[in-house]
Amino acid sequence: MLASKREEEITGEKVEASEEMQPHLRSGEPFKGEKNYYTQPVPNSDLPVISSQFFAKKYLQPLKSPENAGLVDGALVDEIFYQVPAILSHHEVFLEELRRKLEQWDTKQTVGDVFLEVFTRQPLIETYTSFINNWKSAKEAIKATCHAKPAFARFLDAMAREHKGKLALDHLLIMPVQRIPRYELLMQRLLKHTDPSHPDHQILLDALREVHDLAVKINCTERESLELEQQQQTLKEIEGLIEGLINLVTADRSFLRHDLVTMASGQGTKKERVIFLFSDLLIITSIKRRTGTIRKPSTNCPGSVTSLLEANKYKLLMRIPLDDLEVVKAKDENLRRMLREMEHLAEDVATLTQVSELVSTLHCPHSHLEESVREMLSALNKQLQDRQTSDSQLSYLELTVNTQNGIENISIVFTKPEKRTIWEESFNEAKQKLALSTDRRPCPEFISPLPIRKTRAGLQFTCAAPTLGLNAYNMRDVWVCNSDGYVGQVCVLSLQPEPTVVSCNGVCNARILCVASIPAGVTRSPQDCAPGQVPLTNSKTGISISVEDTDKSGGNIQLDSSSSSEDDDDDGESVGPVSSVMEDEQKRVRSVSDSLASDAASEDADNLQPTMWLGTEDGCIHVYNCSDNIRIKKNKVKIQHGSSVHCIIYLDNRVFVSLANGDITVYVRDHIGGWNTTDPYIVSVGTAATPVTRMLPIAGRLWCSCHNAIKILNTSSLQVETRWGKGRINASECPSNISRGGTKGCPDNRGVFFGTEYSGEIITDGSENMNCGAVQAIERVVGAACACSEERYKGRLNSEAQQRDVLQTHSFHVNVDSSRSVSCIAVSGLGVWISLQNSAVIRLFHATTYECLCDSNMAPAVTKMLSSCDDIIRQHKAACLRVTSLLACKDLLWVGTSAGVVLTMPLPHVAPSTMKINNIPTATGVPHGHTGHVRFLTFVETAPATVSDTLMVRPNSHHRYSLKSKPELQSSSVTNSKLLVISGGDGYEDFRTTGVSEVAGREDSTNHLLLWHV
Repeated sequence: MLASKREEEITGEKVEASEEMQPHLRSGEPFKGEKNYYTQPVPNSDLPVISSQFFAKKYLQPLKSPENAGLVDGALVDEIFYQVPAILSHHEVFLEELRRKLEQWDTKQTVGDVFLEVFTRQPLIETYTSFINNWKSAKEAIKATCHAKPAFARFLDAMAREHKGKLALDHLLIMPVQRIPRYELLMQRLLKHTDPSHPDHQILLDALREVHDLAVKINCTERESLELEQQQQTLKEIEGLIEGLINLVTADRSFLRHDLVTMASGQGTKKERVIFLFSDLLIITSIKRRTGTIRKPSTNCPGSVTSLLEANKYKLLMRIPLDDLEVVKAKDENLRRMLREMEHLAEDVATLTQVSELVSTLHCPHSHLEESVREMLSALNKQLQDRQTSDSQLSYLELTVNTQNGIENISIVFTKPEKRTIWEESFNEAKQKLALSTDRRPCPEFISPLPIRKTRAGLQFTCAAPTLGLNAYNMRDVWVCNSDGYVGQVCVLSLQPEPTVVSCNGVCNARILCVASIPAGVTRSPQDCAPGQVPLTNSKTGISISVEDTDKSGGNIQLDSSSSSEDDDDDGESVGPVSSVMEDEQKRVRSVSDSLASDAASEDADNLQPTMWLGTEDGCIHVYNCSDNIRIKKNKVKIQHGSSVHCIIYLDNRVFVSLANGDITVYVRDHIGGWNTTDPYIVSVGTAATPVTRMLPIAGRLWCSCHNAIKILNTSSLQVETRWGKGRINASECPSNISRGGTKGCPDNRGVFFGTEYSGEIITDGSENMNCGAVQAIERVVGAACACSEERYKGRLNSEAQQRDVLQTHSFHVNVDSSRSVSCIAVSGLGVWISLQNSAVIRLFHATTYECLCDSNMAPAVTKMLSSCDDIIRQHKAACLRVTSLLACKDLLWVGTSAGVVLTMPLPHVAPSTMKINNIPTATGVPHGHTGHVRFLTFVETAPATVSDTLMVRPNSHHRYSLKSKPELQSSSVTNSKLLVISGGDGYEDFRTTGVSEVAGREDSTNHLLLWHV
């Protein structure tokens, strides 16, 4: 009987266990009609084959045929029926193998191995997963094409009428996936009628488990696809509700919650705001009650988030990545204590309420007891009410934001303490998930290698930078600089229609050491300076520089925007990057038109274009417009210096240029928006022996590398910063004099010095080597002076103490080995990565505490990538291995090496309180690299830019914004989702290949650009 039932389940036909059949079944001998029993019903059981065959015959083949070529585009047909041919192929193989089993049938025959072998194939699993992930896109493509092309809609209607179930194409698409659980049911029935001693029993159990796992995986993928669709729809609706908000919808972003809060404004008042928390983003908006016609509520989902938000109007004020946000933890213990007390009071109130109800049921006299309970309950209610009203700090939350201006504070007051607690928990959970998700991000997608043919022997890449101006395709170009020591050459890389070098021309007779993109100017008069800004006057040149002193405001963010009331007009409220840029642009145009005559209009327009500054080894800076054709147009400005130009940085509407003599030259705008190149401001930071070779804006300050030390330049005061700290200053560290200050002879070995940040004095002791010479170690203290020991007075510090408060410079040594100087710097959030010359180790420093958080050696990852190389080449590259370039981009640190290997490493999260990174990220080699050195790493946005994009500055371009004048907070993170990472180096090599090919070595000396999508 089991054999008969087993055959019945396999064939789909009812088999009678007659006496005539039993001998044949037991012996395995063929039975008349057996083939028909077993082969005919099988196709009906493999329904995915039927569905896929129907798609191929009725839809795919006709739509691909020449007679229907004009009906719909072939690429769209492939998108709609993505993976359908592959599914058909997999199940045809399955059907054929099952038929072979049935043709050789006997009582010991097995079929579980066919299921097991087919449904554990990785290609089949990937095919179904890809099919499900594309299902939503296919349905949308069908819907859009039906609206655009009525003939296609009529074709689909005709095919639906031919289907026996009258199902349309969008309903048929999911049928192949829905049939997978049918296999699971079939095997369950087979097991029911298969004796445990049968050879197929255990195989069927294994196959059942695998098919079940596949069905679960498909269901999970389908559910995730549906959830992703809902998330994307929610993001679209929120983006439509918030004025000024763009580019909110991304595949890996989800909406978490929104809350009504109160925040401080610039006028000292508090206004209502709405904070939107996403999985990787925080958005702060203003809120106003809608007046006039009320938008029709959403009918798709009446209980959705957007249906609750449609009653108000919202305007974008801030957009901050969660990576740059931290909750201030200083008051947490106090808040927890208060919350516990309130919880205890609430519990006591509930208990006494129950006691009061029980007392009222007593039959004996209980007036005194009832009165006591009532008094106690009243007292507890009063305490609870007082706590809820007076303890406003329970609802108070303070956040720190890492911006280009440094660390800023945001103060938020929630409506209830419970809201504050729930929001903080959601925030912390989102931060944790975001930190964990970095390891699961997709690998960079390699595009192609792009060879750059040399016009002169010996030309090598030196540097590169994307332009801020747009080309004819509304995209940014990339300027790539080459040099052989005698000629400087610029190659312009265009990204559209595909990455191509459109020109390559010599621009100077010297090596180009650096290149920087500089945005167009904004003309401002001195009276336009904000209250938080102070004019600096160059004592040498008389140039007035308007900068913002961010320290005076205490680092608190205040939003100057309109009120939340219904009657306020919101036209004056700055709502985001577009409105801010347009206001600046209007101001710029008005200023230019008022100050210049009509015959100088062309010069005005020239000043209002982004430029590219090229610094050379012979001390020249060549300035070009981004839109210039360097093949036929010379530089617009040439600035000559006495020393080589090492680095150019744009920051705070100024250009900082570091020279080989240790000076930093600062260029400012003139009254028409151009650059005052004849009268720069000069700051002495390094020396000729230790010049500033690298500069990078970090946490609102300019980090300058001088040999193996980092000096922190305050860009507001243009002084190397000083701070109070514990320690001593040795005379051996003293320079010859105090820059911009003065010294007085001191007859004694004791002295007093005064600094601009300290109104008292410090007494030095000769025994501690702190005499007049030691005083001179306090660099950049304006007006510092020495005084004799007799001039001691109030504010003395005990010179006998081993550790005392001294005024220290904001500088530190990256490495104790003085022979290794800083070679590369990259920043991400509060983490600063620094590499040293002739070293494969990179070090991570804290941006505000300057503490070394961890070291990471790149040698193991490089050695692994070189495992397939020739032994001699591998040994040579390993012996002289060093880091040659660094780039922080999209949660990854890109590391270029002298071996030509490009590495990526997840960027760890660095909080303001981080003291050490214990779990050091692991560097991973990218399969594609260079034969020789990696000369540079850079990146450029690949999405077509808008006008506002060109006027706004990319976060990584070293620009600082006033938070009081720009409502959209410019954080330190790069948030653009479409980026192209570019590596420039000697030759091209695919490290995945093994063995020696015929073309090996032919392109080793050819410069190559390698491109990745991230």
